[in-house]
This record gives sequence, structure tokens and C-alpha cells, in this order.
Amino acid sequence: MVAGDWRAVALRVCAMLFGLAGILGSIAAHAAPDRAPAICIARAQSGDSAKALWASPGRFDCNRPQTDFGPGDYWVRIAVAPQSAPQGDRLVLRQVSMWQEGATVYFRYQDGAIASASYSAADAARHLTVGAIFEIPAPWRASAIDGVMLHVSNSANVRGIVLAPELARFSNSARTQQKGIALYTWFIGVALTLLCYNLALWRAMRHRFQLYYCGMVAAMMLHICGASGGLLMMFPALNNITRMQFGYATLAMSAGFGLLFFQSFFETHVLSDRVRRASSVSVALLWGCTAAFLVLSSAGIAGFDRIYYYGYVPGVFAMMLLFISAARNKSEYLAIFLIAWAAPLLAGALRWMHGVGYLPYNFWLDNSSIMAFGVEALISSAAISYRIAALSRERDQARAEERVARELATVDPLTGLLNRRGFLDAAIGREGPHCLWLLDIDRFKQVNDAFGHDQGDAVLQTMALSLRKWTPEGALIARLGGEEFAVLLTPQDAFAEANRLLAGIRNAPQPIGRPVTASIGLATGPIANEAEWRALYREVDAALYCAKREGRDRCVGALTLSKAA
Repeated sequence: MVAGDWRAVALRVCAMLFGLAGILGSIAAHAAPDRAPAICIARAQSGDSAKALWASPGRFDCNRPQTDFGPGDYWVRIAVAPQSAPQGDRLVLRQVSMWQEGATVYFRYQDGAIASASYSAADAARHLTVGAIFEIPAPWRASAIDGVMLHVSNSANVRGIVLAPELARFSNSARTQQKGIALYTWFIGVALTLLCYNLALWRAMRHRFQLYYCGMVAAMMLHICGASGGLLMMFPALNNITRMQFGYATLAMSAGFGLLFFQSFFETHVLSDRVRRASSVSVALLWGCTAAFLVLSSAGIAGFDRIYYYGYVPGVFAMMLLFISAARNKSEYLAIFLIAWAAPLLAGALRWMHGVGYLPYNFWLDNSSIMAFGVEALISSAAISYRIAALSRERDQARAEERVARELATVDPLTGLLNRRGFLDAAIGREGPHCLWLLDIDRFKQVNDAFGHDQGDAVLQTMALSLRKWTPEGALIARLGGEEFAVLLTPQDAFAEANRLLAGIRNAPQPIGRPVTASIGLATGPIANEAEWRALYREVDAALYCAKREGRDRCVGALTLSKAA
């Protein structure tokens, strides 16, 4: 790619990123504030009581964003329309799980009664439902509830003190939970299928990107178990703060494995060592920030929460480098990769903006990564299959090239017969006695001198054709060098077959216009190792020399020589 093309690619990628940033910024600018108008905040003081605070509305601030108050203990007043539940049903306060020690919820009824219910991070499993939503049941009374107040203890107030509170009937809440269960079950099913599929492929293919992808999917499954509240349902004694820390850790693990998957998915030549190092360093920074958050968050989560989320920023730049490098070097897989990962990357960007406070909470935003990742799983399975198919083609091509190279190393290019190396590799080590023929063209130097080397080569090719035609099926034939050929076959009727070959050579039409003859030496013996081969070759070479000496155009056997002596 020329320099102009490279600059054009970089400008297009930057334009897309700025466009995406503009869209997200517009969403943030026009989004609802991070508090509902019905939520009012008062900092807790010694001696406060719910009844007294209901009588003192001036203590509450209903205008400032919740996060402006900082961490601490608070009273939160939620204005609700009067509601009642029929006999057999009940009202529940639903709110998103937050980083806090616990809370007491006060329900005020129109008849003046006040009832309370408490929960804490230590016993959160009693009230945490699907989607990490706390549901605090209100005691049933015939009178309607017209007010709700919470006393929140030790709130970290990173993204709010109370988030998305809602007074709802339990029967309606159960239907909402069923939808959440369906969403999480769908994702877990897709992820498990994809995990098993890629692990099976990895066992067969052993490509690193498959392991990284499995690590990413497994970490996301663990994250969903924590984020959905399922972890507390499986381990009721678990502290809710620990569950939230688990969610931070598994999300970072998934993002890190995802980035490692990105860098190993593309072809080897597409990404430079510098880009790969930048990607690996960004993963190390992300996991390092996550480790610092897990160790130190109890000392002050607000600052470490921000460090955790900004730990993702180097990964974003590394990902940009990966995409630009893949586009610059015309990766075959970039298009299908972007199609598969567009939704998860956008969902990740939205989640990040919510994490650093640019976007308000929304249930679908909070679960966007699940839906996007589920869609990605379906699409990326096709992308990975496409990548593996391409790798298989590359492997098959490499094997074919290796086979051709091996054949070129063992085949005589002029005659197409085995050369000396190929013949010895195929011959030595065979069990049982074998008959070795050593054939030499008679007066071949005169052919070259009289007709030239081109015609000499044509005679050699004609000799190869005669050998293929007149030697028994299954015989091993080779050109050992120059005008010398070898045939290895079973001992039965060796002399008769050799004489038949000589007759075929004698009568074969030759490119020089006159007959060509050959002499053959024969010997029978074992060739199980190299020493036995050398011994047999010496015998057959002596037999060939005798055939030449006795007038050529004949075959002589080593066994015959020993009897004659």
C-alpha cells in the first residue's frame, strides 16, 4: 500500500471514530439526568427518624445530582403515587444493586402507619433478584402506600445512592424477572455452545486465537453470572460487594482476552511487532488497574473505580492500531471481523460512558453487552469458521508444496524416475530377499559424442519408458546417475524378466534412428539395512562389469559368477 492509501485509511478510521464519539456525545447530552425528579437526598445526622424527616421536607435536596453528595450515609425520599395491592399480592420496592453497606426501607401508608424492611450487603441474597435488582417487599395493608424513604449506610455513591427505584406489584415484577431469566439463559446457552465448539476446534487445530476466544467467552459467562445476580443465588453467603468486585474482575478479563483474540485473529503479516506489543501492554495495564481496584477499593472506591474504567483507554487505542494496521495491509478477515464485532464494540463504548458518568443508567444499556455479545457469538462463529477454513487451505497448500518439494528431492527431473536418494530411501529396510538389477546403456558416450547431449537425453527418456513398460508391476525403478539405472523386485523369474527387458530395449524406436542396447547385472540378497545394501550393490556391480566385458547387451547374475568361479 502506498503512502497516500495509508493516509486515506487512517483518515477514514479517524472519521468513523469521531463520528461515533459525536453520536455518543449527543446521546449523553440529550439523555435524562442521572436521577429521577422524584428522588430527594438528605445527609444523615444523629437522631434522625423517618417520621421526623417526612415532616421536614426542607432537609432534602431534590435538585442536585446524587453523585455530587459524595460517599456517606444518606436519607433518600422517593415520591410515589399512592398504590395498593389486592389481597394475595404485595408491593415491592425495586432498585438497582449499588455499592453500599446496606439500607432500611420505610413505607408510609395513607392511614399514617409506617413499616420498615432492611437489607445489607452481607445478606443481599434474601432480596437480590434476576438482573441484580433488589426487591424489598412492603408489609401488606389495606391502606395504600403514598411514600417511600430509605436510610442508606456507607454508600460509595459512585454512580448514585439509589438507582432506578420503582414501587411495583410483585406479580408484575415476577413477569419482568422471567424476561430477564430468558435473556440470561439465552446468552449462557449460546456462550456454552460456542465455548464447546471452539474448544473442540482448538483440540484439532491448535490455533492460539481459539484459546483467547474461549477465555473471552468463559470470562463473559462468569461476568454474567455475577452481574445477573446468579452468583448470589448459587452462593447465598456471598457478600454483595464481593459479587460486584467479581463483576469488575471478570469484565476486565473478558476485555483483555478479547484484545488478545483481536491481535491473534488476523494474519501474521498484517500486524507489526510494534502493534502486537502495544496490544499486549494495554492488556497488562487493564489487568493491572483491575488488580489495584480489587485490592484497594475498600479504601475508597470512587477514585479506584475511575482508575479501573480508564484502564480500558489504552486498549481502545491498541484496538484502533489493530484495525488500522489490518486495513493498511489489506487483511482478508477485516470486513467479516468488523461485521461481527460492531455491536459489542458499540455496546462496550456505551457501557464505558456509563461507567465514567457520561450516560445515565438504563436496564437495556446495563444489559447491552449481553445482547450484543450474544449476537456477536452467532456471527463470529461464522467468522471463526471462515478463518479456520482459510487456515486449513493454507495448511493444505503448505502440505502440497512440501509434498512437491519432497518429490522434487527424490525424483529425477529428466526421466521422472526415482533418483538415487529416493531409491535408497524406498529400498533400504525392506524385509526378505530382493533381486537388484543394475542397468547401463551400452556405448552411451558415443551417442552423446555423435548426436549431442540433447539426443542423449532423449535416449535416456526412451530408456525410462522401456523400463516402465517391460519390468514387472510393482518393481522399484530409478536412475542412479548418468546412463545407469536400477530395478528392485522380487527374485522370481529374474533372469527371464531381465532378458525380456533387454529385448524390449533392443527393439524400441530410438530418437537417434538406430537401436540402443543395455547391459544388466543381477544379484539377490537382503536389504534390511545399509550394510546389506552395500554388499548387494557390490555383487550386482561386479555382475554388470562382467556383462560389459562379455560383449554387452546381456544380463549376468552374481550367483552365476560365483558358480562359474
